[in-house]
Amino acid sequence: MSGTTKYGLTYTVEMALSASTGSYGVWDTGKWDTATWGPDVVWVDVSQWVRSIDTGRAFDRQAKQWGSGNARVVLDNRDGRFSPTNLSGPYVTGGVTQIRPWRPARIRFTWAGVLYECFTGYGLDWAEGFSQARNGQGDAVVVVSCVDELDSLSRFDPFATSPVGGGETSGKRIHRVLNNAGHTGLRDIDNGQMTMQPTTLAQNTVTELKLTADSEGGAIYVGKDGSIIFDNIYALIENTRSNTIQATFGDNGTDLPYSSVTPQYNGDLLVNMAAFARQNGTQVLSADNTSRALYADKQDSRTDLMCETDTQVKTVADIWVQRFKDPEYRFVSMQIQPRRDPTRLFPQALGREVRDLIRVKRQTPAGFTITQDVFITGISHAMTTTNFATTFALGSGAPYTSFTTSRFDTGKWDTATWFY
Repeated sequence: MSGTTKYGLTYTVEMALSASTGSYGVWDTGKWDTATWGPDVVWVDVSQWVRSIDTGRAFDRQAKQWGSGNARVVLDNRDGRFSPTNLSGPYVTGGVTQIRPWRPARIRFTWAGVLYECFTGYGLDWAEGFSQARNGQGDAVVVVSCVDELDSLSRFDPFATSPVGGGETSGKRIHRVLNNAGHTGLRDIDNGQMTMQPTTLAQNTVTELKLTADSEGGAIYVGKDGSIIFDNIYALIENTRSNTIQATFGDNGTDLPYSSVTPQYNGDLLVNMAAFARQNGTQVLSADNTSRALYADKQDSRTDLMCETDTQVKTVADIWVQRFKDPEYRFVSMQIQPRRDPTRLFPQALGREVRDLIRVKRQTPAGFTITQDVFITGISHAMTTTNFATTFALGSGAPYTSFTTSRFDTGKWDTATWFY
């Protein structure tokens, strides 16, 4: 560990800046189709040249889908080691620089002997910057802009095949889409509850992944370690970290302290009617009449879901309305400064994951306290050698915490009822 801040946090930034070893291979075709994996990554620690780190992963509230994660690392380049044109630098193999786009990159932190993954992806852009540059004088930096696996997969547009995969679960569909794109990284894929129609896999890979997640009523995103994660329709009511409060933050001097919290109360996401249809299916309508009476009709429509039956589509539509039928007062973001209480706050800043359920309290001048149970919908870090701040984007937990932990009767989809 070669990077240590003045406040005791150790960080490691590693890039694949050496020639990779090994050769390409093929998965067991009986299990993984014909996907390949590449040579082993050789990590090079560049922590001692780090000046600052910024990372971010978040749910896009307007698109109502998870977006690609990113990171930005500023490196000291006064000795020219990170200049791609410097063929005398330390990262040159056989006269070829290893400072190039799409090199694997990862960021990790260590606090109190515990290693925390922060970001795993690829260095997409190496931007050099000079200040009063003269021979042997001035300042020089390289800003490495990184993207995660979702961004990488979005650049793969496959060829169409004959339609296959009818009746497979959404989780199996996710695996097949990833295999088709040559993905060989870590995966944490739920089996899923919905079954899918056949597909030609002709769409862009990420488009296909997100369509499958929407057809399940679940979510697909990238974890801190770079793994592709797929949560099924029940994840937020069945997973312990999503149905049980993982931490309580407040400004009362007892709870975990935050530096700021941002409330919001508007109706920009309100939906009280969902007219959904699967491909080659019949449109089904889900509506909440109380919400319609209070706020007028606010409808979302789509006709592209890949669910195998119209009844499954109705379930997805019911959940959609339940999630968005009420304009809720909610906290939309919270920032914590771990240096205020390092022992308690660094494990929270580094250890929390998106879709964790937390409780946030805010005292008011009027004497009452606002208490909200919220999901973490985004995590961003900003680090220099003298400061560290973490911002959690937040989403209301009320539509889910009001449910019981019971499922639909999976044997009788036509009589399924979402619990209010």
